[in-house]
Amino acid sequence: MSNRPDNKEEERSTEENIESPEEVVSGFYSCYLGCNQGNEYVKSKESPGDFCVKKCDGLSEVFKQRLLRPDEVRLADMIIWASDVPDIDNVTIVSAQVDSGEAVVFINFSPFWPDHRLKVYLESVSGQWEITNVKDVIR
Repeated sequence: MSNRPDNKEEERSTEENIESPEEVVSGFYSCYLGCNQGNEYVKSKESPGDFCVKKCDGLSEVFKQRLLRPDEVRLADMIIWASDVPDIDNVTIVSAQVDSGEAVVFINFSPFWPDHRLKVYLESVSGQWEITNVKDVIR
């Protein structure tokens, strides 16, 4: 008799620990907005956005590197598509669409900016969802 759990129990345990696309987006934005509103970045001599992109989990490495390119001219923060940073409590998951290894999560910043919606793209890499792009949804 073995003390190891059967394969079905291991599979259930693994599946329960995998975050959904909505959870990844929610966790990333909570970290990112909280980081921007704190003062941790002051000692780093980096912009708040760059410091927080490096600090917060959830972004694909390719997207992270694109956001951190020094030659990238940004008029708005490409994570929130605005120059002002809303409070953490203002991020709302509106809906999500998942199709095999890709997902799109729509968010807004109610009540701060109720009409400002973003489309967050994710891909599943080795069973983990990663944010690969964020686009402003123009109404």
